[in-house]
Amino acid sequence: MTLTDEDLKRIIMKVGPPRHGMNPRKAIDMDRVHAMRRAGFSVGQVADYFGVNPSTIDRRLREDLRARYGLTLVADPDSH
Repeated sequence: MTLTDEDLKRIIMKVGPPRHGMNPRKAIDMDRVHAMRRAGFSVGQVADYFGVNPSTIDRRLREDLRARYGLTLVADPDSH
């Protein structure tokens, strides 16, 4: 099913413009993130290096731990 222009206008008036594609996921080299953290750089410094918010680095670290080792951090709000 495709949306007509009128459908899109009504939906946008109700819920706002679509978010997907407007702010695509930035590629971050997680091996470099881990290396920088092991070298003693703070999450904020790593975030500055990649040009992202520190919360992005925190989230990506959690995602990476889950993907690599099946681990979930205790304070992870996404673990529900």
